[in-house]
Parts: sequence; C-alpha cells; structure tokens
Amino acid sequence: MALLTKWNLSEACGSDILKFSRKICRDDVILPTSVKQGHQLMDQMNVPHISFRKAPIMTYMEETHYLHYRPIFDAIKELLSNQEIFDICTFKFTPLYHKGQRIYSEQYNGEW
Repeated sequence: MALLTKWNLSEACGSDILKFSRKICRDDVILPTSVKQGHQLMDQMNVPHISFRKAPIMTYMEETHYLHYRPIFDAIKELLSNQEIFDICTFKFTPLYHKGQRIYSEQYNGEW
C-alpha cells in the first residue's frame, strides 16, 4: 500500500501489483485483496501525528467534495519526530564570520 500511495497509482495498476505480490509472498504475509480494502485498512490505522481531518468544501450534483488536511502543529510534530530531519534542524542561531566578514548562507541567518 505504501508503494501505491507513494506513486499515486491507479486502482487497476494497484490491483495488478497486489496480485503479483500475493504470488511471491510467504504464506504468513497477509495482504489486502483489493486496493479499496487496502485504503480502508489504512484509514483505520491510528498513528499519532499523521491523522488527517476532513472538511466539506462544496456539493456538486448531489455529491459532497471534501478537503483532507493536516493541522500544522501535527505536521511539525511529525517532521520533528523523524530523526533524519531533526538532526539537520537549526534551533540556535549563530552568525558565521570569515576573516571579519559576515557569511550569509540561509534565509534564517540574514538581517531582515
């Protein structure tokens, strides 16, 4: 399901991938029988900081369309819980100098 979501594959392509995966997987691996079932399983997962909210934005031809979004603080928590991203974050600003000349390399260390 991660592959299907990452590359935004169609349901037909996703179904073919699932069929192929079921043929080559071990017997103890449980895979969804369809892309729709896989999406339902993913929707039921309760993982902190990655839950999306849903808000109706319009109704067209008796069908309601929704906006799925993440609250900004949840997105920040998720980013900072990723160790690879956390390691390169700058939390304490230190101006850089070379031979008495101020070095500007990023937007956050300039004098705006």
